[in-house]
Amino acid sequence: MIRVYQVCLILLLTMVVGCSSTGETTIKVEVSPENQVQANWIFQGTEENYTPSAGVVEEGILYIGDSNKNFYALEQDTGNVVWMYESHTINPFRPVIAGEIVLFSNYGGRLYALNKRNGERIWDFQTETGMSNQATVIQDSVFIGDTSETIYELDLKSGEVLSNQPGYIKDEGIQVVDGLFYLYDNFDNLIYSMEPETGERVWEFQLEEDLTPSKPIIHNGKIYVTAGDIFEKVGSLFVLELETGEELWRSDYDGVIYSSPVVTDESITFAVGEKVVTLSHERDVLWEVALDDEAYTFAGSPLDGVIFVGTEGKVTEFLLKDGEVQSTYLFDVPYIERFTLSRKTLTLSGKGKVATFYSELLGQQDRDYYEGFEDVELMLEERKPEEEEAEQEEPVSQVPAKQFEAGEYVSYLGTLVISNVTDGELDFDIYVSSNLHTGELAGRAQINNHKAVFFDDEHAEFMSGEACELTLTLMEGYIEVSQNFGCTAYHGVAVSFEGSFYKEESQAVEEEEPVVSTNSGAKSSDDSFLTAAANGAMTGCEYSLNAGVTGEDIIDEKGVPEWEGYFDGGYGIKYGSCIYYVASYLDEVISTIDMAGASLDLTPTQARDRFGLPISEGVSDIDGSYIMIYESNGFRVYLYFADSETKLEMVRLQ
Repeated sequence: MIRVYQVCLILLLTMVVGCSSTGETTIKVEVSPENQVQANWIFQGTEENYTPSAGVVEEGILYIGDSNKNFYALEQDTGNVVWMYESHTINPFRPVIAGEIVLFSNYGGRLYALNKRNGERIWDFQTETGMSNQATVIQDSVFIGDTSETIYELDLKSGEVLSNQPGYIKDEGIQVVDGLFYLYDNFDNLIYSMEPETGERVWEFQLEEDLTPSKPIIHNGKIYVTAGDIFEKVGSLFVLELETGEELWRSDYDGVIYSSPVVTDESITFAVGEKVVTLSHERDVLWEVALDDEAYTFAGSPLDGVIFVGTEGKVTEFLLKDGEVQSTYLFDVPYIERFTLSRKTLTLSGKGKVATFYSELLGQQDRDYYEGFEDVELMLEERKPEEEEAEQEEPVSQVPAKQFEAGEYVSYLGTLVISNVTDGELDFDIYVSSNLHTGELAGRAQINNHKAVFFDDEHAEFMSGEACELTLTLMEGYIEVSQNFGCTAYHGVAVSFEGSFYKEESQAVEEEEPVVSTNSGAKSSDDSFLTAAANGAMTGCEYSLNAGVTGEDIIDEKGVPEWEGYFDGGYGIKYGSCIYYVASYLDEVISTIDMAGASLDLTPTQARDRFGLPISEGVSDIDGSYIMIYESNGFRVYLYFADSETKLEMVRLQ
């Protein structure tokens, strides 16, 4: 966890339902210098602001994606690049190996199937909305889901759509037991099973509103689910009956649980807050280990009897049977985000870097360990050389001969308006929103064949000197938008301009209310709130955006925050009703302020009366909330309402 201070607090186990303390042992982590392990190699093939995905290892090759459009095959022993494939947007999900194919998916809604030997494309598949999960391979089919809650079944060899049904797949794919799919939804905080052919749900288990589940683990006819509330700093372990979804028991804790548990025949182990806990299946505490920081990442190899816990700048290796510390792996990043475990090797990902470490205890198998479902090995028939050559020559779907057309294009995140198209230039206006985060950018882009590129260095000094470069690529039936890091100055911390935007047919929306309506704006009749916003200040919050204040500055002055952590892609610290966000690290200047339980007692109608017309307002197509946007001296104020009739719920200043 990223902190500029240390809080050495050993949390006590509390409120464990039906749990006794028999056999409980609490251990303090102490690591001698000889047990501190340095990396074999560190690979940084991306900008430091982009986080690599978790990877998968096979035959000495590490396959891993990043959030800067690249997908790599690296030599596991050296980190040397075997090949690299550039996709069209960020690739945050773990890849999957199926015979000679490596599959990876991205937020832009595209699944790629590559030849794992040379990185050449075999096929790709584009959904109408974004993706939120890695692929799942079952026999000769590939299953992938999109954000419109549709699950697609594709042919592994060709990518052809075989079927689709309603359902939501999150992050780590589908688990399959006795012909049923088991899935989790950490947006609606739901665990459920379904019939794969019909999409009919067999059972559902609903968690409390603020408890966000990690991937469930299935073991011996039961489902083990950990969940955490990052605001209240609490977590829970649920044990469900596999066939019915009935809750068998639960344990509640002080401290957030971010990762799935490791489950064996003897025990259930997980990280909660600043400790690691191991329970028996009778709910007795077998042992605990107190950590020196909050554990954000956690993984294990039950076959090898080891677990790994990620805290600030390091990962600690423990024996599963008793919590004895074996080694500490030092990785010079503030926040270690993802693990990849393979034979004799631990691979860590964080802040644009990938590092591998030698681990004597990892030796039982040559694949990523804790998938939670059994991978199905698939060997494909050898492709004829002429077929391979023909597919390699086929373009993905770019059509340079076509011209950009004026009109409105839509994606699951927002809209793109193209106008004033000439032979060499076009005007564009792109608006996106995701949960509480929005972004808008307009300008004139230079056309070169099937691409139009916009360049702007207005905010480069705030983005490590990097100017914004936005690229519109003309595809078959849609426009693909990509951006570099510099463009993040124009949108919220948990949203991006990147994605696939499809041409909006006027007859299809002729009588529909648009998601966002844009107004010309008007002077406010009572603009004291906007006057403060013009100076980067949020009325009711102590710190402003234009004072160069960092997260560290606020903590030094105010002390330990009521809450801190990653939320919707930014790192926030909460004091009273105000949350101050930095992009990633506390030594950065705050860029966003949220005020929950807003002091402005307004409905949308009252807001118009007080402030005048906003520059934009409408219903979010993500969560149905009503959003009004005002602009004041380069700062934007976002007013969030449950709907167009209710009182204000939250204010954001960017």
